Amino acid sequence: MSHPGKGFSRRTLLAGTAGGLAAAALGRRAGAGAAAPIGVDVHCHTFCSADLPIVGFVAHQIPGLTELSRLFTRWPEIVVRTLLGAVTTLPNAIAPSGDVELTMLRGLTGRPGPPIIPVPPLPPGALDGLLASAAGHLPFSVGAEQRRVVTRALEALYVTAHGRASIAATLAQAFPTVSLFTPALVDYDAWSDDRAPTPLWQQILIQEQIARLAAAGRVGRPDARFHPFVAFDPRRQVEGHGGGPARPVSPGPLSSALELVAYAVESGGFLGVKLYPPVGFAPIDNLPLQPRLPIATDLDRALLALYGYCAAGEVPILTHASASNEYALGLRFLVEPVRWAPVLERFPSLRLNLGHFGGELRNWTEGAVALIDRYPNVYADLSNSALVYDDAYAAQLRTFLGELWARHPKIKRRLMYGSDWWLSMLDPAAGRAVERFRSVLGGLLSPDETADLMGRNALRFLGLLDDQNRPRAGAASRRLHAFYAGAARPAWLAA
Repeated sequence: MSHPGKGFSRRTLLAGTAGGLAAAALGRRAGAGAAAPIGVDVHCHTFCSADLPIVGFVAHQIPGLTELSRLFTRWPEIVVRTLLGAVTTLPNAIAPSGDVELTMLRGLTGRPGPPIIPVPPLPPGALDGLLASAAGHLPFSVGAEQRRVVTRALEALYVTAHGRASIAATLAQAFPTVSLFTPALVDYDAWSDDRAPTPLWQQILIQEQIARLAAAGRVGRPDARFHPFVAFDPRRQVEGHGGGPARPVSPGPLSSALELVAYAVESGGFLGVKLYPPVGFAPIDNLPLQPRLPIATDLDRALLALYGYCAAGEVPILTHASASNEYALGLRFLVEPVRWAPVLERFPSLRLNLGHFGGELRNWTEGAVALIDRYPNVYADLSNSALVYDDAYAAQLRTFLGELWARHPKIKRRLMYGSDWWLSMLDPAAGRAVERFRSVLGGLLSPDETADLMGRNALRFLGLLDDQNRPRAGAASRRLHAFYAGAARPAWLAA
């Protein structure tokens, strides 16, 4: 991860004539049917490896690694460092530093130019070379199944070892029927034994520029739009330099977590806030749940300030609500959907998305359904679902959802599509997500209901449609109108 700016240039970011024509053609194909349903990916990611405490983060994402490491050995860290070392031997496979990419993007924004191109494919034979390079340093033999896991990890790490704008362009071209992407940032620094090379405040400014370039039709496809979710860690608010209120001041090293949220939402084109409780905090009531945590009361105070801001401004919240990826054994109990009940009692209008619905099938999903039934703006997404690659799971999920919808018909209007890309690249067949959602769940739904699942439900969650699918002139719409200013507004944004 050294030399963060090496190999990053205008040439690696912008398309040549052939690339620009290809992207334009792809955009025309995606937008050929003006009446086609609008696709929304409500749970995805476009951050790069320089935006993460990468070793700890990736070790938590590769199936089976962290469970073993927490009990016995540090070999997941060895694995990740080995894979990173192999990937960074490739040309241009070094994630640019925040200041390098921010300067580049600011130079492109506000003037005509070619589109930003996706991450280039791996050179022929490069993957075999990477596997051979890594295999000799891994603390296990690489059999067929291990080879598949390592291959997917190498491919994902290769993508993340590029600029954020190119990663966004890659996502746009991976799913050409999706019009709106809402990629979520993450903030794990305070809970990790590692730090992201690019600070969160700078990541926000970079993602703002990507949103502005996308508004001009220049990220991957002319019709693709990117409006992210900003990460909020209550511990950053408690332990950071500033503990002030949510003021939309320009981000910097001394910004509080709430100030970063306010700037992102009110000035930066962001649509919402991302929370990640499994690092070590509950949505509320941290003192009774974690009496030995010295900052428990302060965490609750910071979270209540966030919820007050979001409820007042109709700012949606995406929260990780799956038992997976806990940062220490036992922390999953902080993440259960039922932990949100006290929050919603205080803020019943809060717009909340319980991410990764259905992962536990009949366990945590019942708690999520109870909240959806009771509160008007509680939704759930099916991101990173095994239905994409596991036929047996897909069959179980179809049966489960069929029974669930029969008992709770409201759920059909509250479930949303999400890919969890690029993290989903660690699973098989990630690029088939849209196709598989439509084929697996389409048999249970009418075409109109499928359009809800794949886009309209998300637009309602975001505050851009009402319950009758009419454009909603609420706070989110007003903020985006100000963001687009003189730029052409997309079809999903009310005039």
